[in-house]
Amino acid sequence: TGLGVSYLTNTAQGFFVHESEGGHAGFPTSGNYDLLFKFLQNKLNINQIGTESLVSGQGIRHIIDFLTQNPREFLEILKNDINFFEDIVRIEHEKNPSLSDEQIKLALLGEQTNNLKVDVAALIAKNIENNSKANLAMRLFIVFLGSAAQSVALNGATTGGLFIAGGIASKNEHLFERDDFLRSFHDNWKPNIKDLFKKIPVYIINDYDISFYGCARVAIMTFDGKME
Repeated sequence: TGLGVSYLTNTAQGFFVHESEGGHAGFPTSGNYDLLFKFLQNKLNINQIGTESLVSGQGIRHIIDFLTQNPREFLEILKNDINFFEDIVRIEHEKNPSLSDEQIKLALLGEQTNNLKVDVAALIAKNIENNSKANLAMRLFIVFLGSAAQSVALNGATTGGLFIAGGIASKNEHLFERDDFLRSFHDNWKPNIKDLFKKIPVYIINDYDISFYGCARVAIMTFDGKME
């Protein structure tokens, strides 16, 4: 389903969900990722990088596709980022990983041609310890998620909390144990805005059925006219 964004407000009649197409907004670019962005522009034949093209299952596919096709140029850039230095060293010295780059490329090709029933995003998430590029791809995904989350939080001044739902987050909670997400989420050009971030707690929703609860609630509201 890609990336979905919505806002929930507490009204006198109960909670109200505001519909949104925020998942289709342009990506709030930050960091030195021009090579990746140019790769996406050429691959998808687009001018503007969409948030969904990086922050979703397809985003993980695009990132790993880029890393396996253009490792040297991109790694040279990331060497200057202390946050990724250990991963870069590991990639440069990695030999015969359990999940090879060729297997990743075949999985991408198989998913594109429907000859192989492989979920590449799930494959990458499950093999962060078996392929250093898979590990880096997931770390970059979390960084981009943090940037996208900041935009959502600031647009809505979500002091009631920012809630991250979906299978990727709930099945990979350990990826948030590093500071990648919060570092990206808090990285803002205006210093005094950091006071607002202190008022925005971040939650991961572990119940994957949360969207079904929402659908059921809308159905009840439609037929009963109540918000309970």
